[in-house]
Amino acid sequence: MAENEKSCALCDDEHDLQDSHLLPKHFYKYIDRMKKKGTKTQFKTDGNRLNNLGRQVTQYLLGKNCEGRFSTYGEDYCAKLIAPRPNEMPIIYDHLKGLKDSSLYAKDVPGLESKKIYYLALSIIWRASQEGWPNYNSISLPEEDSLAIKDYLLSDGAPNFPAGYYLEVSVSPPTDIWTTTFPTCLKDGTIFFNYNHLEFHIKKDQFLFDLYSHPNQGAVPIIYKLNSERSKNLMAGQMRAYKNATASKKVVILGQNSGNTED
Repeated sequence: MAENEKSCALCDDEHDLQDSHLLPKHFYKYIDRMKKKGTKTQFKTDGNRLNNLGRQVTQYLLGKNCEGRFSTYGEDYCAKLIAPRPNEMPIIYDHLKGLKDSSLYAKDVPGLESKKIYYLALSIIWRASQEGWPNYNSISLPEEDSLAIKDYLLSDGAPNFPAGYYLEVSVSPPTDIWTTTFPTCLKDGTIFFNYNHLEFHIKKDQFLFDLYSHPNQGAVPIIYKLNSERSKNLMAGQMRAYKNATASKKVVILGQNSGNTED
């Protein structure tokens, strides 16, 4: 079927499909901006191959209106929050300084539009559940949950959150290495992805969903946490996977010279 004959995967209506990104395009732009001069952004495939990221991970998935919907209700706002700043951490860290002492509900960080952060995270895991991404194996969501998330995304920011799904945003300790992980399902059922030192953990638990989304806590199913031990373990796992990957031609693994790669 020709691309212009397919319908938008979200609204099932539009046919003018756009070249949609798995992760928001500003993620790729910022990663490229932060890499050291003379180096390349590297990408580990699900086949355990390490490639230089020649192009962003995209497919023709969404219509123009739904692309705009994702931008308006999550991506544009979050792009400003996580934008790199010279010699400083991104703006979102200014809002989360209280994490040194405790977890924070949405009401505890009124300077953040938590609804847009939640919308962004749910839009990313919904995208990740769609088939057809190059060099990425889509995650699996129960059909009922997938439809609930889809309805939420189509509601344009209305608080009809998919039942049970809450978002935990964690800040990991700063390191010299920037990593970004495409959405993956962990052993405990958590859907995880990260951008640099900002972690997104999407979990399903009706009790915690009800607690975090209660009006007294800010009416958004989101919690901001600091979990240094978990963050260290996740980073260590990412680095082990990186070091164990097979480097393709022209890929230089950190700490090695250019002669240690395969064709």
